[in-house]
Amino acid sequence: MKVIGTLNAQERALLQLAQTKLEYIYAGDIRELAEKKKVFWINYFCEGKGPFPFEKKENELLKELIAMINSIISKYSLPKRLLSIGISVNPQETKEQFPHVDYKGITSTIFIPLTPVVTQNTISYFEPEISGEDWKRVAMGLTATEIYTTITGIERELHEPMREIKSGFKPFSLVYLPAGTVHRAVANNSGYDRKMVVIMLTNDKDYLLDEADMEQGV
Repeated sequence: MKVIGTLNAQERALLQLAQTKLEYIYAGDIRELAEKKKVFWINYFCEGKGPFPFEKKENELLKELIAMINSIISKYSLPKRLLSIGISVNPQETKEQFPHVDYKGITSTIFIPLTPVVTQNTISYFEPEISGEDWKRVAMGLTATEIYTTITGIERELHEPMREIKSGFKPFSLVYLPAGTVHRAVANNSGYDRKMVVIMLTNDKDYLLDEADMEQGV
């Protein structure tokens, strides 16, 4: 997991506009979800699902957002297939998550912080020495919980502390999370909700996002 770049002024303005629109559309849902003191996420777009309210109300803005992300994918030679765009919120006073992998380790992720990432609201992680294809072979047919307890990386976590994303990741940084990275959100004691745009990618031409494969978010 590492910072690979940062958004330029035009890209920041576009993302801020999209965030403002999304939070307006989902205002009631966001308040309700935040009160549960658990990490939650809301989609702008998800391939093969929807259309979501943002997609219905702000279709032209969504097209601009997708074009921007595809440009980032090309610039940094990332997995080419865009699966979803969403916002992940770690509300104040949450508890630390259980270590997990997203979508059976098939997807890679770009995180774009919208608020500062600091020690009190960061993400801890490690990258097991196992390839994406190996993850796919192991993961097919297992539930997310079974993956958490059977993958070698989880066993390693019991003996070695997970590394933390360094505090100081600024808003609009591009943080890349390779497929199969085990990670978790730490308890949020920062005094504010930690928000990030979450972009799911893959090179797998057949995989469709399944919420049964994603029991937690960051």
